[in-house]
Amino acid sequence: TFAYPSPFSPSRHNEIDNDGHVRFQYNTAKDTRVTVRVYDFAMELVAELEMVPRPANGSFSEIWNGRNQRGDVVANGVYFYSVELESDGIYWGKVMVLD
Repeated sequence: TFAYPSPFSPSRHNEIDNDGHVRFQYNTAKDTRVTVRVYDFAMELVAELEMVPRPANGSFSEIWNGRNQRGDVVANGVYFYSVELESDGIYWGKVMVLD
């Protein structure tokens, strides 16, 4: 898994509906459901993207708009994310937010 762009700026990169976003890219080996979670440096949950069904043998990405669960833009810093593939395991990565 990897995130791009990194560093990521919520107000400058990949804007959709006036919100920037970062993509979390991953591959699947079998049919699965995917959950992406974003954590701050203290490993506290910042955001959780909905569980999405994905077919086998594909390359996919989920997007995050750089906002926490309350809808606030997160502070600058390093964030960790997990991509949980229900049938395969949990994969970790990091992304830097720099606005």
